[in-house]
Amino acid sequence: MARTKANGQIRRISVDMVGDDAVDLEILEASLGIPHNFRGKSERDHAVAKIAFAALYRSLEAYRQQFGVKHPKYEDFAAWLGVQPESAEDEVEDRTPATVDHPASTAVIGGVVDEDAEDAA
Repeated sequence: MARTKANGQIRRISVDMVGDDAVDLEILEASLGIPHNFRGKSERDHAVAKIAFAALYRSLEAYRQQFGVKHPKYEDFAAWLGVQPESAEDEVEDRTPATVDHPASTAVIGGVVDEDAEDAA
């Protein structure tokens, strides 16, 4: 059952941006002045999501007009945007923590071996 507030339904979205995606997000936030215009992380994330959804709606409408398809398949729409679709199985593999033989000599950060920490040990 969905939670609701006085003004409607609440939907929580959580995503971990990793690697190039995280860098791209930081660049987009900076170019839009988001870090300076919003106080907290939650406010910044909400602002980014709001803009992203507006862009997604406009892109979906352009796709519909171009191809005459009201409900495009995810894979087709992603390809049209130039995005390689990800599967749920890929996400599970990416989130598996790295394992090491000697945990005391190697730091593991976000599932990635920190080689700088390994060199320092």
